[in-house]
Amino acid sequence: PAPRRSELWPPRLSLPVLWELPFDVKLHLLFYPANLVLSILGATVSPFFFTLQLFGLIKQSPVLQNVTTALTMNARSLTLTTLLAVMVVYFFTSLGYLLFPEDFVTEEGERICANLPQCFIFALGAGLRNGGGLGDVLPAPDWGSSHHTIRFVYDLMFFACVNIGLINMVFGIIIDAFASLRDERHEREEDQRSRCFICDITADTFNRDTHGGFEEHVKSAHNMWDYLNFMIYLKNKPVEDYTGQESYVSELMKKNDVSFFPLGKACDLVQKDEDSGNAPSSPEPLQTSSTSSSAPSAPALAELTAKLTALVDTVGTLKENVRRLEKALCCSVLGSPNMLPSGVGC
Repeated sequence: PAPRRSELWPPRLSLPVLWELPFDVKLHLLFYPANLVLSILGATVSPFFFTLQLFGLIKQSPVLQNVTTALTMNARSLTLTTLLAVMVVYFFTSLGYLLFPEDFVTEEGERICANLPQCFIFALGAGLRNGGGLGDVLPAPDWGSSHHTIRFVYDLMFFACVNIGLINMVFGIIIDAFASLRDERHEREEDQRSRCFICDITADTFNRDTHGGFEEHVKSAHNMWDYLNFMIYLKNKPVEDYTGQESYVSELMKKNDVSFFPLGKACDLVQKDEDSGNAPSSPEPLQTSSTSSSAPSAPALAELTAKLTALVDTVGTLKENVRRLEKALCCSVLGSPNMLPSGVGC
């Protein structure tokens, strides 16, 4: 039987056990040591380190945790989309610098950039920060200019591709991440409310077929914290002291296999069936069209009878050998047949 929680708590968390913990649990454990280090650095080196402690609010607020998770869970998609936006801006910068370099000036006529890299940095900063793209920061050409039409198409394409297309793609990835987190949270909460974490049986089944209902089941019969304590107990117990069951569970844990969990089984449901006089529910056997095909044949019955007879004879022989061995031990210990119990002789 699994040890009680009081026998295991607090657990001995060794370094190998800490290393196998999930990443978010590691961050939770490292939060307080890191906060202490920042406090020491802020008091001795620079007050700037105190400002980093403000990020501790993320740990205290589930809403802020969802925000950071939404930004990090799709980090690869956001990075690739940002890289695409940079490439598109570089394409438009090269095209504009080639077709009308004289337009990269201020309203006073001063040059904004002297070469292509400077123009690219200017377009990347000003073009993305302005709602209308480069068309809002570059002076508009005269109506009689030879490149007026080209400039009009250029400003419109930059606005459509960069300010509308790519930026909204980034926003869409972040919004989809929030929606996905919300759906996962609702699904997880619903699963915790309606299913047992250990046996995965629905709460309606326990509320209908047991006395204490689902709440009593998850507190006593299948308390998930008792299972966690048992797993930590096995992590810290020497291997040579394992029992047979503990060795079996330990090998499954090394393979990340939770088949030792009683999936689809619960003792309180079986006890309810026994109290009511009904056999525990089990899958019904398949019915065959011919009853003779499901019955064993005569040769099979004869073979089974012969095996059972041989087994009975073997058991009788073993009993006789044990009786003779007892008599021999009695004679060797007591030394005289007269001292043996009545009916027993050497």
